[in-house]
Amino acid sequence: MEIQEVTPIEEKIKNIKPICNGLYPHEVLALYYADRYTTGKNNHFGFWSYKYGIKDMDNIFRSLYKRGYIETGSLELTLKKSCRIQELKDLLKQHNLKLSGKKDELIQRLINNVSHTKLNNIFKDKPYVLTDLGKDVLEKEAHISYIHCHNIADLDIWNLSTIIHEMPPMHYKSTIIRYLSNQCKNFLSKKLYSSYISYKIQMADIVLEENMPQRALKFLLEASYYILNGIENYFDNTQLQESLSHFIPYKYALNGLISRDIERIINCKNLLALSETQLKEIASNTFSSIKLPFNFFEIDECINIIILDIENKKKDINKICNIAEERFKATYTNEYNEILNYHNLYESSVEQLKKEATEKNNVYDEEWEKEIEERLS
Repeated sequence: MEIQEVTPIEEKIKNIKPICNGLYPHEVLALYYADRYTTGKNNHFGFWSYKYGIKDMDNIFRSLYKRGYIETGSLELTLKKSCRIQELKDLLKQHNLKLSGKKDELIQRLINNVSHTKLNNIFKDKPYVLTDLGKDVLEKEAHISYIHCHNIADLDIWNLSTIIHEMPPMHYKSTIIRYLSNQCKNFLSKKLYSSYISYKIQMADIVLEENMPQRALKFLLEASYYILNGIENYFDNTQLQESLSHFIPYKYALNGLISRDIERIINCKNLLALSETQLKEIASNTFSSIKLPFNFFEIDECINIIILDIENKKKDINKICNIAEERFKATYTNEYNEILNYHNLYESSVEQLKKEATEKNNVYDEEWEKEIEERLS
């Protein structure tokens, strides 16, 4: 696998402007992590280097300290963060002090009975804490830590900051939803249906964080409608044998692969206290508003598959799938035979490769999966 080079932070910020109070996005992110670092030499998270191209984080923290965004914590905080109980007891013993009690009690006993100068000399590395100025910046730029911690679309601390500061003021999650929504429209125009599905699911997760299960349910149902009908990237209803060549949609439904999102749907249903009838009505309204390039299932069948999947009734799903399969076979006989031949070849190849792997060392080797694809192509 080719290792992608990371642009050094110095090059990255050369042609961009600071976003808030003279700070760049990576410096705001450093504020988010400041309380995990000290004035001494630190072991840094790997992402600073491989994701952001930063080699010397200690220097960044020193710069933030000089500019008043962070300060050193109290002696009490220093002892809490840097001392183990045994170390505290050793110090107490050296000063003929009582050793019993919880950690906080041991710390207070040291602070009350031992010279602060002496303790500060022993524990020279002080933890960083945010100043009011640092807290203010971190609050204003909350999207920085959020997008760093969440893998959403193609967004990162750099482009999301640009988007947010160029748009009218609104909550950063609303900005993200708007961005994803616009991208979804673009995906549909380019027949990038798999990307559309992925973004809709991410939108659902974000609005659920904001306690908006009704919106989340709509996004999830939209995604599910595409998934159930087997609509993938560049789907072309005039060439079904090619568009559906990698799978038959009803097999996904039968195997409950819609269930990758079914737990989310169940969660929304429970949060909204929806009855089965109410969920069906919402699904019907949602599906009716979508025009797919091809429908393997009718709307009522999609609704029933989701309900049955919630109830884990796979046999009943199978009945719906058989009806849809026969309907597809009658209408698209040639395409059906082509797809079936592909699957027979695929399954035969899988079984053969498993057999070969077993005969070789009695262990099924995942690397054979790659060879399956190569042989089939």
